[in-house]
Amino acid sequence: MKIVVVGLRGIPNVQGGIETHCEHLYPQIAKQDFEVVVIGRKDFLKTKEQYDFKGCKILPLNHPKATSLETIIHTFKAICKAKKLKADILHIHAIGPALLTPWARILGLKVIVTHHGMDYNRQKWGLVGRTILRMGERRAAKYTQGVISISNAITEQINKLNPKQKVFQIPNGVILPEFSEKYEPSAEFKQLNLSEKPYIFALGRFVPEKEFHTLISAWSALPAGSCNLVIAGKPDHVSPYSEQLLEQAQKFGVILPGFIKGALLDDLFRNATGFVIPSTHEGLPIAMLEAMSYNLPIIASDIEPHLEVELDPKCYFKTQSIEELTVKLQKLLENPEKPNYRKLLAEKYDWQIIAQQTTAAYKELLSLTTAR
Repeated sequence: MKIVVVGLRGIPNVQGGIETHCEHLYPQIAKQDFEVVVIGRKDFLKTKEQYDFKGCKILPLNHPKATSLETIIHTFKAICKAKKLKADILHIHAIGPALLTPWARILGLKVIVTHHGMDYNRQKWGLVGRTILRMGERRAAKYTQGVISISNAITEQINKLNPKQKVFQIPNGVILPEFSEKYEPSAEFKQLNLSEKPYIFALGRFVPEKEFHTLISAWSALPAGSCNLVIAGKPDHVSPYSEQLLEQAQKFGVILPGFIKGALLDDLFRNATGFVIPSTHEGLPIAMLEAMSYNLPIIASDIEPHLEVELDPKCYFKTQSIEELTVKLQKLLENPEKPNYRKLLAEKYDWQIIAQQTTAAYKELLSLTTAR
């Protein structure tokens, strides 16, 4: 069975929750003797030519430079390419690209969409953007053979839009790190000079809904010298917000290692005192699951996707409350006990199990559409 994947910027080592999701999911699916073709956006990939990644074919396609056109034009071209490749199933990720679901159906493709989050709630979108994203969500609910939902809230939303739609609730996942007494930090980590005092870690794109400005304000209100703050990530595109955030971070001495993967990311998780995710909008955040895999104390905003993970109630703070987050940070520094999340993660968020659930969805949809 040939699966063609569209809607993302690409894999591997591309910033973004959807990209991280696909980077972990599709190699597991390829192991099950599925042919996986991921169509990515050329400027975000490591090479301009087709290449293999852990059993998956990565196919770069050109895309507009303008951020307003990047996703929709690339998705249109990717759907046309999927038709030429004779895809058994076209797997579209996110509700923005799902806007073109009717076009894929006109071409005779069998379509499944993964709904990663209600992106129209992101602060960056104006009225037109929110309207288009809601339309994409409605089209995913109406025109696809099935929808994969990563959370309870998304499942409820799809059922509300189309009670007859086939919905598979399959969460994001995480890879459990190995702990060894022989662990040695990387040279990159040592260069950050983080060994002298504890540090709080956060991770994500520099966009308003991640609320890193709130985190910096809360951290800067702690007694001077209490701890360092490390925020890993970068903006997708330079914007007034990202420039303001960088200015705020530099003013207060926040450590910004940039977008990172591999050994340095592992080091930052392993050695952190705690992890903070203050977002106003998420799907089911992989960054939180990654922090949990290192048994880090978590401080999270009380939005529905975070509450769904069912952390201890004391881990949550009122969204956008600088004062409440400052109190939570102070308590964490005073009592930095590490919980043990690994059993929970192994049972609910294992990528191998998630891949099996996804391929079962493929097979079910293919059998249903063939029967029709």
